[in-house]
Amino acid sequence: VTGVQTCALPIWAIDSYTAEHRLVRKDNTLLWARLTASRVWDAPSASAYFTTVLEDISESHRLSTELSYMATHDSLTGLINRREFEHQLASHLGRARNENTQHALCYVDLDQFKVANDTSGHDAGDQLLRQVANIIANNLREADTLARLGGDEFGILLSNVDHYEARSIATRLIKSVKRMSFTWSGIAHRVS
Repeated sequence: VTGVQTCALPIWAIDSYTAEHRLVRKDNTLLWARLTASRVWDAPSASAYFTTVLEDISESHRLSTELSYMATHDSLTGLINRREFEHQLASHLGRARNENTQHALCYVDLDQFKVANDTSGHDAGDQLLRQVANIIANNLREADTLARLGGDEFGILLSNVDHYEARSIATRLIKSVKRMSFTWSGIAHRVS
């Protein structure tokens, strides 16, 4: 393992030191490690010595990162979820107040999704939602935010736009979704 950080721990300063570090192995793979150094005395008047433990916590770090992602993202589309969208909406509102910026909020509710989902099944409905999410995402700017709010509902935050630009983007999104063709097991479905 390379990249291990060492630190001199003065005996009088601390009794224990713990830190997590991202290390690089010789084969360039990453390893998350927890380094713990503790001061130990044999007796109150004896001199101290240190023990150190380097523990591989890569799996727990991976699980923590995965749980954090799952808490803020929709598992079907990979978009942010309602909770994270509300957090970002609050942030945009704060920026609008403090920095005198303009943003737009768009709400998308798909028409005819229930028909496609009921006639062709949930797998078809899931694929349709993923396809719609991709079409919307491909028509947004990098600074914009797209979320799946639930069911067949999406939310969009358009950053730093005036009313006219927001209307133009929304019109383009509507046209893109209407042009979309979705076929499942030979059955064509139209959504708007």
